[in-house]
Amino acid sequence: MAAQRPPRRPDGLPQAHSTPDRHGGAEPAALARVRVQVAGEEYVLRGNMSPQRLTLLAQELDRRLRELTARYPRLPFHQAAVLCCLQLLEELQQLRDENRELRDLLGRRP
Repeated sequence: MAAQRPPRRPDGLPQAHSTPDRHGGAEPAALARVRVQVAGEEYVLRGNMSPQRLTLLAQELDRRLRELTARYPRLPFHQAAVLCCLQLLEELQQLRDENRELRDLLGRRP
């Protein structure tokens, strides 16, 4: 007897299943799909967050890239994209460090 294939969507991708996320809740079964523009290019994004959230993230990325390319007009776009990624990672690391410090402080409460 042959193994059954998982159900497929009309676009040929496997059907998404609801599975526990890292916080113990269930992830949405369907991926959101939205068209966005970043730096003049159109992208179709799919993710397990709302289309509004995906759009807001794309708009923020577009804003940051435009800001960098305006500030450094001679910088090639791919280098501006890498610089943008590095800035975002630095912000993420700072937030993680702050979060760790706050957790440590909360853990020490009497």
